[in-house]
Amino acid sequence: MASARPDLVEAFHRQLAIQHLGLEAVEVGSGNATIRLPIKPELTVDGRFVIAGIVGTLVEYGGAVACASLHPEGWLPLGVSFTVNTVAPAAGDSLRAVGRAVGGGDQLSSAIVEVYADRGDDSALVATGTVVTRVVPFEWADE
Repeated sequence: MASARPDLVEAFHRQLAIQHLGLEAVEVGSGNATIRLPIKPELTVDGRFVIAGIVGTLVEYGGAVACASLHPEGWLPLGVSFTVNTVAPAAGDSLRAVGRAVGGGDQLSSAIVEVYADRGDDSALVATGTVVTRVVPFEWADE
């Protein structure tokens, strides 16, 4: 699926933490973001269930990127707060965060996020959350 904000996808994938975890920005634009995480054993409690903190990371990034997509290129989100409500064990082939910006201003934006565990063609809701971000002008140190 083509992303409406390739600049945000590029900025997302440049982050060292993103690279380390293996997160992928699948689609970004118009107040929406879909982030995917292939499940690796080292992200789990026991080889099956993903640690809640990793699920929280998906909530934070899903919401932050959705919020950032409402702002022009050159602005990136900083997390102000986020909440996570786990509703089922996070187990499958991958996790997918779907973020939708629900409010935004010049500085603060908010989003709601749902995280799904995907296994083949099956998908199950594992968490919901909210995110508040502050967008700031940003350029990479190597530019």
